Amino acid sequence: MGEITQTVFQSTHLKSLNMSVPWIALGTAEVESVRRCSEEELTEVIYTSFERGIRVVDTASNYYAGKAEECIGRVISSLNRRGRSRDIIVFTKAGQLTNDEMQERDLCGKGIESQYCCFEPDYLEMSIKRSQERLGLKQLDCVFLHNPEDGQSDDKTKVTDVLLDAIPVFEKLCSEGVLKCWGIASWSGFYRKYGDPKSIQLMEIFQYLDREYKEHHFAAIQCPFGMWNWEEFNRNSQFGIAGSSGNVSVKEATEVLGLDLLINSPFYGGVHLPTGSIENSTISAAQHELTEIHSLLPQTIRVIGMRSSRSLMEAVCLLETSHD
Repeated sequence: MGEITQTVFQSTHLKSLNMSVPWIALGTAEVESVRRCSEEELTEVIYTSFERGIRVVDTASNYYAGKAEECIGRVISSLNRRGRSRDIIVFTKAGQLTNDEMQERDLCGKGIESQYCCFEPDYLEMSIKRSQERLGLKQLDCVFLHNPEDGQSDDKTKVTDVLLDAIPVFEKLCSEGVLKCWGIASWSGFYRKYGDPKSIQLMEIFQYLDREYKEHHFAAIQCPFGMWNWEEFNRNSQFGIAGSSGNVSVKEATEVLGLDLLINSPFYGGVHLPTGSIENSTISAAQHELTEIHSLLPQTIRVIGMRSSRSLMEAVCLLETSHD
């Protein structure tokens, strides 16, 4: 691995960590949809992304059956040995089972809600500490509860019940210094209207936290957004936000509540990846779409996955052409 060079990039301020970082983050869910990359390839993509200016990486305990976290950990360890870590921020997730855990249920303890996920407190704590070990970090920057809407045992169970059972685990680990902060990553929960059992209502979470804790560490959310779900993202789905006369969008809710907002799947895994170039412009259609969305949401972090290496590298190029 070569040396990482330093460049000043257009930044977004992470309130949760009081740091300014480039607005594009690396997502590690999957490389090219047609095949699964090797650990060596995954490590190289992570290193190259850091070398090209990315400072935030998004992962999860179940990505590549835990190998994604291990690869990130190896890259950070290598950079640390040479004093070149450059304040790299890692967001990871807990709640979805790894392949090993799905095959050997004893690895999960008790309380598996479905074939793929588990939100029991004992499992979450164990999973987070396994992530800490794989990443090789003394303290994790932020851990998201991963798609908690998957943890409902039946249609009548509210996802809020799953959340309220999990919150004490995250707050405990924050108080012990294992985590700096925690959040929630959801594919659809934030977009569902109040009253839907799968709806995640941020005000309900804050009401619980204010009631149970003098200080809390809930600091960020993550959800999908691109031109493909523009209407869904802008839907007024969040109820009871202070100072609002009616329902508000997820974006408005995070601004009022002071939460960091991370946006993933801008091209829905490459399905909605624009092709071609823009007339009288040197950037591609995909780059143009990213910059347009960034101009509308300048204080969000855009998580660009590895499912399309072209879209990832084009996104990284935007960092190298936009400066503070």
